[in-house]
Amino acid sequence: MYFSYHLEQAQRQALNRGLIWLWCISLLAILFLACRYQAYLEAGMMLTERLPWSFPRQLGLTLLLQLAMPIGWFVMLGLTHRRWRVCILLLSVLWSLGWVGIGYSIGVLELRGGASLTNSYINVILVMALIAFYPDSRLFYAFVTPLLLFLLSEHLFHSFDFVWLHLLAVGLVLIVLEAGRRLLHNWFRLAVRNEVENLRLARRLETLANMDELTRVANRRHFNHELSKAIVHSRHQHMPLSVILSDVDYFKRYNDHYGHQAGDACLKEVAQQLLDSVRKDEDLVARYGGEEFVILLPGMSGREACEVARRIREGLACLALEHVGSLVAPVVTLSQGVAEYQPGEEVDTFLQRADEALYAIKATGRDGYRLAALPTSE
Repeated sequence: MYFSYHLEQAQRQALNRGLIWLWCISLLAILFLACRYQAYLEAGMMLTERLPWSFPRQLGLTLLLQLAMPIGWFVMLGLTHRRWRVCILLLSVLWSLGWVGIGYSIGVLELRGGASLTNSYINVILVMALIAFYPDSRLFYAFVTPLLLFLLSEHLFHSFDFVWLHLLAVGLVLIVLEAGRRLLHNWFRLAVRNEVENLRLARRLETLANMDELTRVANRRHFNHELSKAIVHSRHQHMPLSVILSDVDYFKRYNDHYGHQAGDACLKEVAQQLLDSVRKDEDLVARYGGEEFVILLPGMSGREACEVARRIREGLACLALEHVGSLVAPVVTLSQGVAEYQPGEEVDTFLQRADEALYAIKATGRDGYRLAALPTSE
């Protein structure tokens, strides 16, 4: 699913660039054909009465439609990928039919070399379409099919000495186009797949770099980074921001009684309980060091953060991890200091207030939480 999504985005980006390139070439081709028509007309090499319409007007209309294409692309920017492909599919067919009409007109008008020029410029357009549409086979064939059908039926309105040779040449062009399309398309998919794998590897490495190896929550370095970002956001958006700094009560006694392996298992259980007590997509739980944990709560006031601390305390009580060495309860408990960020406050002061609240609750019996006092003005 991740690869498919990334492939769609890469296809859309590549096709947008390819279509812009093809659009620029098309404009130059129309200008060249207009200059060539004028030169051949002055030399008496054009039979204008053979067409029921005016070729200069045909070129002018085609040029106006080409100039209007960027407006259509701008409108389609907000469409979903599926609707965008449908619109590009229709645009490709109409674009190709426009070139078929010009090719027919040139072959009919010119006394000498008209059919030859038509074949040459259509083959050039087919090659340009290969470069522009190779990421998507359906769009590619939506564009080239009218052109190929025109080449196959060209002998019906232009005289050829060897029709079979003409048809064989068209068949060879089709084989070359399909072989080139497959080669480029496979290369494109391989490049996208390699990019996806590199992104996955980079994210995996970033996750490992930001994660505490034991508890599988964020580490202190990642917390500090996210705290700085959250403070900037809080200042700009005038949103509340709180932290909870917690410490496992009498954890040294726990290690001394049960052993360090059991202590590691205890920290894992506590970390999981913290994760279960917060918002999964907004809050951040991190190991602050040793048996200390910290929780970042964007958008929460101090009172709301105290409610989170209460849920943590109740959840840990229900977990009932035995702790015979504790002096406050027969199970593992936490002391928690809560602080709400104040506008203009320094990061160190903010965390220091949470730490002071933590030590205040530890001094009054542990197994609880306390909201830090507001910073004193100097």
